[in-house]
Amino acid sequence: MQAFRENPQPRDVYARIRTRLANERTLLAYLRTGIGFSAAGASALHFLSGPAAMGIGSACILFAMACLLFGMYRFLAARDSIDKVEDKPDADGGI
Repeated sequence: MQAFRENPQPRDVYARIRTRLANERTLLAYLRTGIGFSAAGASALHFLSGPAAMGIGSACILFAMACLLFGMYRFLAARDSIDKVEDKPDADGGI
């Protein structure tokens, strides 16, 4: 909130809050997806037998790790972007 002006309008404050909350919800969706694929991979490794089960289980777990890392990367990048946004004048010339 460093780039915020002295007297921000309530709509600007609420818009930034909504954007941050949306970013957090997106991170939670990535985490939920990663946990789901991790559980599916662990189940495949535990309950199925054969080389196909080993491949499917390992692929699910690797995808889960990639999903978790990508989700965290996107969250941090969006959070930094949200915090760095400078207020720009409206179309009518006001700030």
